[in-house]
Amino acid sequence: MKKIVVLLLVIVLVLISGCTGNSNTNPNGDITHTSNSLKVTTFSAEPASAESNQDVYLEVGVKNIGDQNARDVKIRLYNPPFGDCTECWKIRNNHPSCSALGEDWACLGNIYPPDSYTGFEGEEGVAYWNLRAPAIASGTTVNYDFYARTYHQYASIGTTQLVLVNRNEASVTGAITPTITTSKGPIEFSVETKSPIVVSSGQETLRICFKAKNSGKGTVYAIGSPVDNILDDDLNLVHLSINFGGLDQVIDADVLLNQTFCTNFYPNEVSIRKTIPITLTGSYNYYEDQDITVKVIGY
Repeated sequence: MKKIVVLLLVIVLVLISGCTGNSNTNPNGDITHTSNSLKVTTFSAEPASAESNQDVYLEVGVKNIGDQNARDVKIRLYNPPFGDCTECWKIRNNHPSCSALGEDWACLGNIYPPDSYTGFEGEEGVAYWNLRAPAIASGTTVNYDFYARTYHQYASIGTTQLVLVNRNEASVTGAITPTITTSKGPIEFSVETKSPIVVSSGQETLRICFKAKNSGKGTVYAIGSPVDNILDDDLNLVHLSINFGGLDQVIDADVLLNQTFCTNFYPNEVSIRKTIPITLTGSYNYYEDQDITVKVIGY
């Protein structure tokens, strides 16, 4: 009986260790951080432990797991010094190259999302660098932290509706905050105006408010900002187009503090009750960092 109890305890411990051991500490393992648009699937080094002046291959894999195109995808490798100095890493080759940006960049173009009609998974892309490790003193070991910053342009779309009722013609009970359906991506929308909205005859404008927040792990920056020189004023800005039943309004929303932004709507005449469909389209750039450590041993 004691042997059976011990055996059961061993099985339980093995199961627990298997459940809790799936961490993100392996530098060459799959990456779990994702913005729900462009996912970094792997960031690996071969070898992860190199000798002085040995070639090292770094690879970054990405996949579109969203429902919109990831446009103009770029990846920049940075942090350890690159160049011709003795202590520097030398970039011998990179692919796909970005001639206008430099050899520490890779340009993958557009990466397309899954196709629900055909069942095809989202498109994948791979960037790699062939590096030469620096020469370090014999008997020493140095750990180098590499960072890969993945950039892409994306759009998030939210849909909802508001109900307008005439103050004189309809009774109103139970005003609620409408739900909003947002496409896959790091930006989420919410409505801050309750529905139904009571309007008076001849009322010219309504104030309708929303929120936009970054629910991903990366950073939002404005469309049109140069990828190699992002200005502070462009950080956290989403270019938002709000369509009220066919009428468009445009606003730049700051998503850093999840602040409320409002816009005017012109309801025209509401005889009794009117349902207004609303579509929010947020366009933005996005970047996210991953890191890996490569050990260099001097001989």
